[in-house]
Amino acid sequence: MKLNILDFSSRLESQSFEILANSLPDRGTIYKEQNIKCEFSMKKVEDGFELNGHINALIEIECVRCLEKKSISVLPPININIKNEKKHAFKKNNNEVVYLPNTKKDIDLNPILADIIELSKPMNPICKKQCRGLCEICGINKNVISCYCTDSKDTSIWNKLKKLRS
Repeated sequence: MKLNILDFSSRLESQSFEILANSLPDRGTIYKEQNIKCEFSMKKVEDGFELNGHINALIEIECVRCLEKKSISVLPPININIKNEKKHAFKKNNNEVVYLPNTKKDIDLNPILADIIELSKPMNPICKKQCRGLCEICGINKNVISCYCTDSKDTSIWNKLKKLRS
């Protein structure tokens, strides 16, 4: 998605856009819907523009306990400062800063949007709070079927390390 800075006068009120998931660079995210909804507002500030809004994307995650795949909706916020010059080397209000030389009049947001979506994924995704995970002995999904495996303390791989203490 390219934004042309010249198209914006002093302010762009909240406006909805749809971008295609396959137009974003690959960051490892699996999209469950082809269209990603974005809502942006842009205003001119003294040394550039401020872009605010959010993204709404349906992505696929894999549960870290049972390895089942699940679709979740992510709604990460977008706060980007578009600056004309690199004279300001600080982030204001936790906004990302993008530098746009005076010779360029449009900015490609696709890499930025792909990064924001990928970073909004949960670090340890689980399919549900009560997920029982996989059996560590036979490997079946304990959410689907119960197993009768018993954990023998003598077969632990850590027993040899415990003997080093004595």
